[in-house]
Amino acid sequence: MEPIDKFGNTIYPRVFQRMCLIAARLTDHGYQETRSKPNLLRCHYHHVTFWADLRGTTEVYIWEDTRALWYWQFHDATLPLLVRKRMIAMEWLRLGNIPRRLSREVIYNPDTTDEMPPMRMDNLFYIGSHGWGEGPGWGQLNPG
Repeated sequence: MEPIDKFGNTIYPRVFQRMCLIAARLTDHGYQETRSKPNLLRCHYHHVTFWADLRGTTEVYIWEDTRALWYWQFHDATLPLLVRKRMIAMEWLRLGNIPRRLSREVIYNPDTTDEMPPMRMDNLFYIGSHGWGEGPGWGQLNPG
């Protein structure tokens, strides 16, 4: 971790301390800081990589909101939508109360690269009539 934001601005020590606490909790859950981009953590699985960005954005500076910007990238476009939603929901729940947020694009706009429909937290966690423990993709999240 480095006390700079995405744009090279210095971060105040108190804000950086909160960022380090969040990063330590993410590290305990299998996330690792990338080598090329400081304050950007990732957790790679077979079909998906989850990202936790502690660098801030142009819309939300890191000193305004120190929660990690959380997003994902699927590597297999053939995975059914239900499986992708389950993977996202399982990781969200696995992280528990670690402070994180979703971007407005992830919540309200389709992700054209993964052909995901608009995501809202209430429909993200609705898996279907079969319940949580059934169907393809259940239990496939093992860090690798």
